Amino acid sequence: VMGMPQAATNPVTGLMTNYPGGPLEILVNNTKWDGKRIVGVTSGMYMFEPRTDFSSGVSETPKEGDTEIWEIVNLTADAHPIHLHLTSFQLMNRQAFDVKAYSAAYAAAFPGGGWDPMNMAVYPPGAYIPGFGPPLDYNTGNTRALGGNPDIAAINGNGKPLYLKGAALPPLPEEAGWKDTVIAYPEQVTRLAVRWAPQDVPIGTKGSYPFDPSGGDGYVWHCHIVDHEDNEMMRPTSVTPDGEGTRTFVQGTDY
Repeated sequence: VMGMPQAATNPVTGLMTNYPGGPLEILVNNTKWDGKRIVGVTSGMYMFEPRTDFSSGVSETPKEGDTEIWEIVNLTADAHPIHLHLTSFQLMNRQAFDVKAYSAAYAAAFPGGGWDPMNMAVYPPGAYIPGFGPPLDYNTGNTRALGGNPDIAAINGNGKPLYLKGAALPPLPEEAGWKDTVIAYPEQVTRLAVRWAPQDVPIGTKGSYPFDPSGGDGYVWHCHIVDHEDNEMMRPTSVTPDGEGTRTFVQGTDY
């Protein structure tokens, strides 16, 4: 993804430099891998602190056996093949949205603060802050719904969509069925039904996985373009086990 050309002070020479634009770090949900963000600069070094609404830097914490609806809003100019580890999902639909209107609401939600690494200036309120994470609190008070970003499905006082445009488009024939990767196209919201259990296990089965899904270092979801996933377009997932059922595979013994 290419950045916009800009004039900024070169952090090495101290001279004003015309930068032509180039590759930018594109993050999943504007959040770095560790969930931390820049909060200041001391002796030329950036200071980082974790978000308080994330647990150990992890924002996706599904429960074993649950089915979740994910809405992936693509504000970039690229199509991103989004890949989820451990689980499978089904593509529900895609829908166009007003990128300018949503981006304006998204930027307006940022509280200000942080530091621009190009000129060491503090970001004003209402300005997008790279790497800050989602601008709103991730906790909505509803354990069945996470926040963080403006609601893509928000409506105005007349009951009309603020951002969504046209009808939702169903999957193409080759996209039907269980998948582990789906393309999130630019200027569209991609909706997934994500089930945190094996495909062949009936709904409501206790101990859906034959192993403890919380064991080891957890799992991730990310863009499957190598340059993107290697530059932090990836987020960790921590699955909460249901605590019941029999595990037929034991870590350290069977794997």
